[in-house]
Parts: sequence; C-alpha cells; structure tokens
Amino acid sequence: MAEKGEQAEGKPKPCAEGERGAGAHEHAHTLAREDGQTLSALEGRFPMTRFGVMKHLRQLEEAGLVVTRRRGREKLHFLNPVPIRLVHDR
Repeated sequence: MAEKGEQAEGKPKPCAEGERGAGAHEHAHTLAREDGQTLSALEGRFPMTRFGVMKHLRQLEEAGLVVTRRRGREKLHFLNPVPIRLVHDR
C-alpha cells in the first residue's frame, strides 16, 4: 500500500481513487461543459465517493485548473481555461 504522497499503481494517490470512476481530468471536462457546479452536483455525476471527488477537485484547484467562488453556503467550481490555453498556444 502506498504511503501518503506516494504513487499507487503508477498514479498519484488522488487519481488512484478514480479506479471506481473518473479521474481528475474527467472532472475538469465536466466543468468545461457545465461551469459553476457545486460539489454535490459533481458528486452525482461520478461513481465515486464524495471524498474522492473532493480530492480530485482540490488537486485541480492546486494546479490552477479549477477556481472556486462562494455563493452563500455553496462553493461553486469553475474551469480556469487560461493555463490550458497557455499550453495549447506553445
């Protein structure tokens, strides 16, 4: 079993959770189609635990690919297309 921060089966630990469903990149694709979704809305689209979805979103947010905005008690997740565009335009 991989320790915290180590890889499991050649994948970063947060992505290993995706064996039951989608990886972090698929969460980004979902946000691209329907921006501004809550954790609950995203959780309902993937056959994985709420905690797994939270880990993937945190990973995307740390990479700058997802930005969040609070609306009352809700936290909305938006795809940040700028880093993707910068890589594309190289």
